[in-house]
Amino acid sequence: MDGGADRSYGIQVARLAGLPDAVVARARELLAELEEKNEALQAVNKELARANVHAAELMGELELRNNDIARLNASLARANASASEVVAELEFRKEELEGLNATLVSTNEEKTHLLGVAAHDLRGGISGMVGLSDLAVELLRDNFPKELV
Repeated sequence: MDGGADRSYGIQVARLAGLPDAVVARARELLAELEEKNEALQAVNKELARANVHAAELMGELELRNNDIARLNASLARANASASEVVAELEFRKEELEGLNATLVSTNEEKTHLLGVAAHDLRGGISGMVGLSDLAVELLRDNFPKELV
């Protein structure tokens, strides 16, 4: 077999030292198996190196995305704080408007009562004047003296 097993000094020395051919042949077989396994391991190592490079690229991408998420979370926290301020302001204004509305309802009730009293008083006075005017007209028709009417 051509390869490292044929160039191995240890095997060549063993052959020159007169070790049995079966031992030298077995040493060559073992060395060939080791070389095949070494080649397979080198291929696996190359694949692992490519996988590590890809994993590093993915980690870099994940780090960028995590930074984006952190920025978005900070922005969202600021927006939530701002929204909370707006909600607090709206609640304050709602309470203020409810107070103003209660004042308007009370004022409207007072106005309605005042207008009712005024209408009653005006009706009474006007009714008396209308009654007296009708009486005067009737008396004048009946030729009652004008000076008395």
